[in-house]
Amino acid sequence: TVVAQLPPKSPVDPLELSSDGRYVRIAPDQWIERRETRIARKSSPPPQVAKGEVWVDIDLDEQVIVVYRDLTPVYATMISTGIRKRRTPTGTFRITKKVAVQSMYSTPSSTDQYKVADVPWIMSFSKVYALHGAYWHDRFGGRRSHGCINLSPRDARAIYQLVSPAVPAGWMEARATSQEPGSVVRIRSSRR
Repeated sequence: TVVAQLPPKSPVDPLELSSDGRYVRIAPDQWIERRETRIARKSSPPPQVAKGEVWVDIDLDEQVIVVYRDLTPVYATMISTGIRKRRTPTGTFRITKKVAVQSMYSTPSSTDQYKVADVPWIMSFSKVYALHGAYWHDRFGGRRSHGCINLSPRDARAIYQLVSPAVPAGWMEARATSQEPGSVVRIRSSRR
């Protein structure tokens, strides 16, 4: 029996999982379908993270991102990562460059051509992959991208301001250096 409906993207505290794994209890006698939830779980930092450093943990199965300062979660939200044909890579990376706004486009040899103007809050962790704002959809919590990590523009801006390298006031971009390495980004599957 449905007793109430939550607005989409409502934050709730998952208290327990039903024995069959199909439901999550969120309050006494209140359950929601597990397939409708995205659960951000606390994680330990990878060995590359220095004490006190800000780092990022991305769970591809849950489609969530958590930003930590040392061991403390400071920001969490839903994301959209690569579809099956264009999977987001797993592994541990560092942010190499941050750009406030820039056009993004496919490689000339790509069979799936795209060009998107004015992509906000880009945080690159390889030559072809980045975390960035996505104003062209609002379907966070499910796979949708060409391999990058899509965030709502509001969430992308918040994370951009938290992670390294810092972008000086009045500048549009910054690159990681040996004095200021970019924040660690770990991308993993929680179900493996």
